Parts: sequence; structure tokens; C-alpha cells
Amino acid sequence: MTTESTGTRRSVTVRLERRCVRAGAGEVLAYPGILLVRRVGGAQVGETWLPLGAEPSEADDEHLIRELHEALLWQSGRQAGPPLSS
Repeated sequence: MTTESTGTRRSVTVRLERRCVRAGAGEVLAYPGILLVRRVGGAQVGETWLPLGAEPSEADDEHLIRELHEALLWQSGRQAGPPLSS
């Protein structure tokens, strides 16, 4: 997803990604999720991590829709700055 906004190209990349966390004693936990990456002129300016559970709830679905909506508004230039990274 890309768009031109006031002469500066904004883009949002949506991808599935797995994040790994060390849990001590060599144990590694992996969490699947969706990563939204915001870029302006090719430089990353923000990202949002959305974990995906095995059985997402309606609230999880609503959160995903809200985050995608905000990312698209930002990309189109209707939102001034990128949300904080999460």
C-alpha cells in the first residue's frame, strides 16, 4: 500500500511475522502476529505489532480492523503523524 501525500511518499507494509522472546534457561517462545510498518520516503517511521492468537476473539478482530483503518488513514495523509510503535 502506497500513496503520495504533500510530495512525500507514505507507505504501509502489512506482513505476517513471528517474534521470538527468550524466557530464560535457553527457552525461546515464539509469537505469531501481524506487523504494520509505516515509511515516509522509504525510511521507517513507525511500526505496530498485532499478536495473533490461536482462537482470536471478536475484540481481537475489532482491534485489528481499527489498526488497519488508522494505518490506511495515515498512508492517505488524513492523519498527521504515525502512531507510536507498539
